[in-house]
Amino acid sequence: MTYAVSPRLTKIAIVCSALALGSVAGCTCKKTEEPREAAVTTTPVVDASPDGARAYELPRLSLPMGAALLPSGAVIVAGLSVPERMIKVARIAPEGRVEAVADIFQNAEWAHDSEVGVHPVGDDVIVTFRGKVEGGQKRSLVRLDPKLSAKEPRTYTATSCATKDGVYWLDHRRVHAELGAGHREHTVPSAEGDLGLFCDESHALVTVDAEGVLSVVPVLPDAMGPLAILVGEKDFEDEEREHSLFLRPEGPSVLRIGNEGALSVKLPGQAARKIVGKLEEDDDLVLVDADVSTVYVASTQDHDGCEAGEDASTLPTQRTSRFSTAVHLLRVDLGEGKATRENLGRAACGHQASTFFFGKAKDKRVLAWTERAPASNKTMPPIAALAYRVIGPTAGGTVAKRIPLRADGLVDAGCNATTCAAVWLERPEGEDDRKPELPRVLRFPE
Repeated sequence: MTYAVSPRLTKIAIVCSALALGSVAGCTCKKTEEPREAAVTTTPVVDASPDGARAYELPRLSLPMGAALLPSGAVIVAGLSVPERMIKVARIAPEGRVEAVADIFQNAEWAHDSEVGVHPVGDDVIVTFRGKVEGGQKRSLVRLDPKLSAKEPRTYTATSCATKDGVYWLDHRRVHAELGAGHREHTVPSAEGDLGLFCDESHALVTVDAEGVLSVVPVLPDAMGPLAILVGEKDFEDEEREHSLFLRPEGPSVLRIGNEGALSVKLPGQAARKIVGKLEEDDDLVLVDADVSTVYVASTQDHDGCEAGEDASTLPTQRTSRFSTAVHLLRVDLGEGKATRENLGRAACGHQASTFFFGKAKDKRVLAWTERAPASNKTMPPIAALAYRVIGPTAGGTVAKRIPLRADGLVDAGCNATTCAAVWLERPEGEDDRKPELPRVLRFPE
């Protein structure tokens, strides 16, 4: 069993999903039409003047939306404009000035499974869109330079992932890559099994899963690397619940979770090793991250009722609203072979913790998530807060923060050397969910 997580922030997991992760919350729907083939057109809009004096208006957006934090501190945000039927893109400087805007994917329409993603590639960014264009379902990407001038769009596939330097997708046995140096294509070596893709910040791998045997093929800039078996069919005895890839200096490795929560690791050139510690039966695994020495496993547990002393008077009267969600972190020390568990706290009573993402800035590892309100409606937005934890070196050293929001959607923009960022759609007081909204950049940790 595998699960998909954000390829930009999370350095672990087998990713076999669309590039653009769906945003939290929803969007006002438009009527549907019969699907038909339609070309995707791309129209760049004027860029910023050389002295940066020209002011651009921040576009109002709906979901789906994507964003990326650049090394310079600028943020690229892209989202659907439902009334204008296009994806609008803006480059926002660290101080908040809009440096450039562009309109792409003309005649784009909202659909319940639409997705938009933004991925830095060298000095450029790639914007991906999965959704309806003139009634026909499309998966398209377009490359934008720093002034948001666009190149011709390409079609990509569902099996895709991204590093900090490129975007990759798998089309049958062909791997496509959009890199800083341009487009590349490679053929996967012949092998039996289901193909997938895995990306961390700096590496891309093709995975081959053949009934208990897991192999990997590195994707190099100008060629495919050799096929190597990572996990053999006799490496583990119990049934598998989940497994995830992570990369160490010596090569790809695997964290494995057995059907009763038992933890094991398989490192390059070593036999499989059991870890002291386990996931509990009630744990819902949500996200995994790793560095050279430690694997970080985030999970949640739902509890009946509210924490002692918490005011529940404003919650709906339904019994199902009286619950609390606890977030836990399991640190797996790869050197000692031991896992330690830390309770990171609970979301506000009746609020659902969701949309988790890991990041690292200034040597600080951050785990963030949204809190969804228990009674969102046309006047109450669904996202009440962004919560994050700065993970300490040991349990007990973690710093907790909760930032209240009135948001109809929120997406992870990633981290650079100094900060992490998220972009959210602000619901003004007294407004409903039928109008496009202004995207706001939230930088953290403090």
